[in-house]
Parts: sequence; structure tokens; C-alpha cells
Amino acid sequence: MTREPRAVPEPIEQVVAIQVKEKFGGLRFYYNGGDEYINGLAAMAEAMSYSLCEVCSDKAAPTQGGWIRTLCEKHSN
Repeated sequence: MTREPRAVPEPIEQVVAIQVKEKFGGLRFYYNGGDEYINGLAAMAEAMSYSLCEVCSDKAAPTQGGWIRTLCEKHSN
């Protein structure tokens, strides 16, 4: 049995983080480089940040009123 040679993927541009910040209770990632896979990872992390406590990573939700933070029940009190 002979194997077909695997295609070598095209190199992607190095990912360089420009800024990571909190906005409206979630994270925002700003970066240069990468590809669609990296874009998907950043989008997934941004979406997950709205449901994970920013202190302990437990299940959470953004707070209402004033400065919006994403906190679990324990840390919102």
C-alpha cells in the first residue's frame, strides 16, 4: 500500500497581539496576522468571556447597571 504525500500547508503570518481589553463585560482581541483558524479561536474566546467569571472562570453572566462585569454568583456579591 502506497501513501499519497500530504500537502504542506501554506505558512501563515505570525500572530502579534496588539491589544486585549474588556468592553461591555467581555473581552476584545486585537491582533495582526493569523488565518481563519486564528480568527475563529479569537471569536470563540470573545464569546466565552461573556459566560465565564473574570475572577475564577466559573459559570457567570454580565452584571447590569454601571460598569458591566462578568461575574459568578460568589464574586458578584
